Order: sequence, then structure tokens, then C-alpha cells
Amino acid sequence: MLEGNVMKDLYLLILKEYKKWVITVILAITIFGVGLQIWFGVLSIAMVFLTTLNLYICIDTWCNGMYPYLEPINEQSNKFDVFARWLTILGLSVFHIWVLVIPFFEK
Repeated sequence: MLEGNVMKDLYLLILKEYKKWVITVILAITIFGVGLQIWFGVLSIAMVFLTTLNLYICIDTWCNGMYPYLEPINEQSNKFDVFARWLTILGLSVFHIWVLVIPFFEK
């Protein structure tokens, strides 16, 4: 199990050095998923809305935003704040991929 300080240092490193790369990867996955949905004809207006909203929330959470009602991580953050942020990031990232994949199972 990673210690709170290691998780905090890793998050701050990603936030400072690789923020554009993370946003690019999330956008590329989204464009690829929506493109596949269009290609196979399973895209609906509800999925467009859900994907757009989920994309915003996912990027906002990765970029230390306040949307998930978690305090932004900084040098003074405690272990609980860091652990809660990482759980939210991982959960929303998995949910984002699930939102892109689920229309293929409904058809």
C-alpha cells in the first residue's frame, strides 16, 4: 500500500508535469469511444450528454478541481484528502470508460 506522502507527491508530480498529457489521453479515449459509437450506430442524444458531462467531471477531477467536493491537493493535505482524491480519480476514470463501452452491450 502506498503511503500518503508518496501518493501526494505522485499526484502533485502528475499535476505539475503531465497535466496536458493526461488531458490529451482522456480526450483521445473519449473521441475514440464516441467515434466507435457513431461507426456502429449506437450513439444516442442521452449518451452524448452523459459522455460530455462525464468528460468534464473526469478532467476536472484529474486537474485538482473542486467539482467532486474534495479539497484540492497541496503540500499541506492530509492522508485522507489524498486517498479520497485518488479513489475519486480512479472511480471516475473507470466510470468514464464504462460510459463509452456500455452502449455496445445494450444493442
